[in-house]
Amino acid sequence: MDYLVGPTAPAELSGRYSEGSVVNGRPSYVKGAYSIYWDGAQWCLGDGNTVYYYVPNDTETPPEGRWLGGASAPYVMRASTFVSPATGALLRVLRTVLGPVLLAEFSDGTIREVEWQWIVEGPPYVWIAHQAGLPALILSPEGAAFTAEGSRIRVVEEVVIYVVVKSPMTHSGLPDSRAFEYVREVGEAVVHRVMSQGARLGTTWIADRRLINAGVEHDLCIELSDKGILVYAIRIEFEYTEPEVFEGA
Repeated sequence: MDYLVGPTAPAELSGRYSEGSVVNGRPSYVKGAYSIYWDGAQWCLGDGNTVYYYVPNDTETPPEGRWLGGASAPYVMRASTFVSPATGALLRVLRTVLGPVLLAEFSDGTIREVEWQWIVEGPPYVWIAHQAGLPALILSPEGAAFTAEGSRIRVVEEVVIYVVVKSPMTHSGLPDSRAFEYVREVGEAVVHRVMSQGARLGTTWIADRRLINAGVEHDLCIELSDKGILVYAIRIEFEYTEPEVFEGA
């Protein structure tokens, strides 16, 4: 397991740290002359002579989050599981933008209200299996990447918005073909709502958002066909800079 560190002063402390030897009974992580190690009382980031950053948590491995010391407070995160501390703030923004009622324009020329029965966060399978009442939205964070820019961190975070609707059934027990058109139109209305709010989505800290792709989740729809459920997925990247999120969220 590697760790990512940044931003730091001096800048050469930033970057990826790979697992090294055991120090004081706990694993250390090394990048050139620098290392993350347990000194018997706290976790340290230093060069053997100077401790630049530290955190007093008594844990088996380096704790994730902002560490103490120096002019900046860097993030220390597992390289394969980085999730921004601002994820919760981003999802709250999406809840505000999308709910509780959406106006959608349909192919017959009508404009109708879509009232979400619930808006939740997490993997879609968990919620679809345990929630009643549709239509609904599931906001699923898919992870984030960050780069150090001076004393700040630029974060690019991906979120999938799942639009879940109930489909009328045919006599064969399969979804009515018109239902696919319905879920597509509701999904497109959600895309329009998010993408028409401006790059910052009404915040002071979101810098931009980019639509990666959107469409009916056919495999998921087939798997859920016995429940009469159809799903439209919208994958969006959001870009923002720490620590402005904490000041503006």
